[in-house]
Amino acid sequence: AVRKVIEGEKVEACFVVVRLSEKEFGQVLLVPDTVKPKIRMLYASSSAHLRNASGLPIGSDTHAVKVSDLAPALFSRTEEDTKQMMTEQEKTKEKIDAMPIAPATTAMAGVGCPLTPEGAKAAEEFVAGEIKAATFTVTQTSITVDKTFPKDANTEAVIAGVPADQPRYIILKSDDKSFLVYVCPNNLKPKERMLYAASKNFFILEMGNRNLKFERRLEIDDINTIEQAIA
Repeated sequence: AVRKVIEGEKVEACFVVVRLSEKEFGQVLLVPDTVKPKIRMLYASSSAHLRNASGLPIGSDTHAVKVSDLAPALFSRTEEDTKQMMTEQEKTKEKIDAMPIAPATTAMAGVGCPLTPEGAKAAEEFVAGEIKAATFTVTQTSITVDKTFPKDANTEAVIAGVPADQPRYIILKSDDKSFLVYVCPNNLKPKERMLYAASKNFFILEMGNRNLKFERRLEIDDINTIEQAIA
């Protein structure tokens, strides 16, 4: 019946989806040799998209060059046939899926970078209201305080104290609210960006251990925008 419809409609090329069993469908790309290369390429590049977009359990994906090829035998193929029909993207995905999964790490992100005693002291002074702000740097071995700012300092002083091309964690008070600002410049090297990102949760935990809770946590790429960010 399907062959008759295709022949009757004089379809140049098409996709045919057939039910093979209760839980399996087959997809056929019918493109005769007489079809122009441009049309053939268009259909070939759409095959995987149709299979994924249909949402059907497609168990067999094959192609035919003649309407008369549309028969049950078309869906009987070997594993080698299947591989030959796969796109390069599908072959790559199959290789990735076959790779062994690395064991999940149980270490806490940033646990290798503890807060130094100087950093802990700055956090405690901040909680006690003795300072306006403090900036922190991260190394491979620790998180330490970089600078502290007296309680009568303004935000401009904090901006001036942070190099524009360097990352920082900043704890800051404004309008009786506590802020955590992570400054991550766009030109930061990937290795340094990862170091700070991996330490963020641990830094927040260390602050929490000193009864410091933030009304807001912000991430900016330019220290000069800190006033707008906390407004």
